[in-house]
Amino acid sequence: MDFLLSNLSQETLWLLVVFYDLSLAIFLYRFFGKYGLYCAVILGIVLGNLQGGKVSELSLFGMQFNVSMGAILYSGIYFATDLLNEKFGKDEANRAVMLGFFANIAVMLTLVLSTKFMPSDLTGSAAEVHDAISVLAYYSPIFIIGSLTAYLVSQRFDVWFFHYLKNLTKGKKLWLRNNLSTMASQLIDTLIYQFTWVLATDLSFKQAFAISNLGAGPRDGLMVGLQKKTNLPIALVRATLEITVVSIGWYLGGTVGIGTLLFAFGIGPCVAFGLYL
Repeated sequence: MDFLLSNLSQETLWLLVVFYDLSLAIFLYRFFGKYGLYCAVILGIVLGNLQGGKVSELSLFGMQFNVSMGAILYSGIYFATDLLNEKFGKDEANRAVMLGFFANIAVMLTLVLSTKFMPSDLTGSAAEVHDAISVLAYYSPIFIIGSLTAYLVSQRFDVWFFHYLKNLTKGKKLWLRNNLSTMASQLIDTLIYQFTWVLATDLSFKQAFAISNLGAGPRDGLMVGLQKKTNLPIALVRATLEITVVSIGWYLGGTVGIGTLLFAFGIGPCVAFGLYL
């Protein structure tokens, strides 16, 4: 498996990780219901924070982008909390957010405790594993606190805003509620995360802004990446993505109305026209 992945470009790997992340959340929900979504949220925040300090470069349309690996896994968290909110209510979504918060604290504390046990001389790998755990546990207290704060504030807001829009639309326009709540929550997460990077590293606000979750959202980034790899018209790529998402939502029990279909079939041409301008 490592041989296959090592031969892939960074952009292809990014697409695979996004697909894997969302597919994992869908798989967990399909077989374990709301408990599977709890698991998806916990996995997303724990793995996201463990990888948050790793920054990679992606090349899209001839431009270089610095991307935090932790940000990639956030798409599954937003999807899981919105699905919990829609199917099981606001309280269940908030419960998943808090479970993820405390699970991440438990992981960090466990890593710190692990560093207090000195590695044995019996095997050389023990010292290497000890050093790796030490890096993760003590990477930066400011980074850990800021990351957890960004997660808790943005996710609680996402749950509240999604529920507010649900009441406002009387349970209709799921596509609108999902997109608006996710975009607003990502903006909040970005601002807090950006400030954290400035405090925890030697980056400027401008540099931190470039890697702190801002930029294309999960579907927008997937759209750009697929267009680059396939060279198909951007309108066709975006329409295919939206129709796929609508189909998955309908399969999971979501409501598909005229507004849903108009958005799914119309957003592709609109994006293409906007990029043309």
